[in-house]
Amino acid sequence: GERPTGIYIPRYANVTETDKPYLRGFGMQGGGVRTRRAEAPGGLPWSMSLMPFGEVLPNPDNRVTLSASRRDSWGVPVPIIDAAHGRNEYLMMREAAHDAWQMLKAAGCVDLNAWEEAAEQVTPPGDRIHEMGTARMGRDPATSVVNGWGQAHQVPNLFLSDGAVMASSASMNPSLTYMALSARTANHAADLLRDGAL
Repeated sequence: GERPTGIYIPRYANVTETDKPYLRGFGMQGGGVRTRRAEAPGGLPWSMSLMPFGEVLPNPDNRVTLSASRRDSWGVPVPIIDAAHGRNEYLMMREAAHDAWQMLKAAGCVDLNAWEEAAEQVTPPGDRIHEMGTARMGRDPATSVVNGWGQAHQVPNLFLSDGAVMASSASMNPSLTYMALSARTANHAADLLRDGAL
């Protein structure tokens, strides 16, 4: 009909070895839709898209800090996000755009956008819903916010269990990992409460 389901192409590059000019890899999501333009011969025309999603490497220079001068309407300092993609991400998305173009062409699609232009349209950090690493997990309080249990180094009764504690994620949806972290963190916090450590 006019509302087909979407498609997903799992990561296929750098699966067993690093044979590409970038680390890690990408998957693609996409689908077809019927446009609502004027009817063409044979019915309403279709549009097909493939959108790559790739892993962003951890970068200690990317950070979120609090403003010393600006505050929101509740008096809380506003966050300042200082993040940028690195060379690895641009190389990966260049190949992803080229691969997507080749796949669409092989599938018989016509009027394709130039892949070189698509490769330059990398969305900025924070434009997708699974950004992570703003309160990373680690052993050293100088380079991390929480310990291996999601417990804040500086505030013992504060626990985090979402994507903030992960330095990076693969190209797949990390929601199940968040759920596992949440269960593990909650169990540890309950044990600490039971033992009187909190």
